[in-house]
Amino acid sequence: MTRAVLQVFEEYQKARVTFVQTIADLATRPQNIDALQNAGVMALLRPLLLDNVASIQQSAALALARLANYSDELAESAIVPIWTAFENAQAYGDNGGLESTGGGWSASDADAPVPSTALGVEFKLGTSGEAVIGFHCGTQTATWNDVFSTSACYYAIYKSWNGGTYIIEPACSFWRPASATSLDPGIWNPDWASDMWQLKVTPTGDVEYYRNSVQFYTSGVQLSSSFKLHATFNLNGKVVEVKFLYEATTITEPVRRLAASTVVDNDIVMV
Repeated sequence: MTRAVLQVFEEYQKARVTFVQTIADLATRPQNIDALQNAGVMALLRPLLLDNVASIQQSAALALARLANYSDELAESAIVPIWTAFENAQAYGDNGGLESTGGGWSASDADAPVPSTALGVEFKLGTSGEAVIGFHCGTQTATWNDVFSTSACYYAIYKSWNGGTYIIEPACSFWRPASATSLDPGIWNPDWASDMWQLKVTPTGDVEYYRNSVQFYTSGVQLSSSFKLHATFNLNGKVVEVKFLYEATTITEPVRRLAASTVVDNDIVMV
């Protein structure tokens, strides 16, 4: 890479650093919040949570956390996914949702990158159609096997056509482990209109499955280090809400607690 080309990328990185650090500073003063919100700051900061420079990710998280400290609206918008690779699907509502616009399994789907600081994801599924959402870590070939094959690298919740629940994990396809009912007796017949689901990844790579913050299963296969959030649909299914989790299975409070953070030596340190 020639020096002239390299300089363009260096200047771009410096501009991103300056932007997130300045916003984080401005967000410490309440009189700036309305102006920042009206300027669309949340939409500009959220992609920087996925920046390839760690210090930019962390400063973006700090800025978002300080902004989220001022209102529920800002807190909610700070932690919704950024959906990409839409195929017969589109964004739904204002809470990170996604809906099918036609097509079946692996022909109606979308992906979202998972921020490195996220510990999991929380979501609510629609009451109609079929939907699968979770962490996908394999190569996708746009076939049914990407979702339901025993060789698929997918950790997910499956809402079936008859309203039942299944879990998906590698080597098991979709199934109902008997042990789950001892932890959550109603797990296989949920209330789709109100139940919230969570998937959390432990430091060792185990995936924990929750309904309404009650853990009912832990995967038998560890998740690889590289994965994305993936949702796919059949019969016009949808996911009505999706939010990343950062410290607990609650939604806004973990983000607010980040507002007390400081960035020291490229690490976020809670104070």
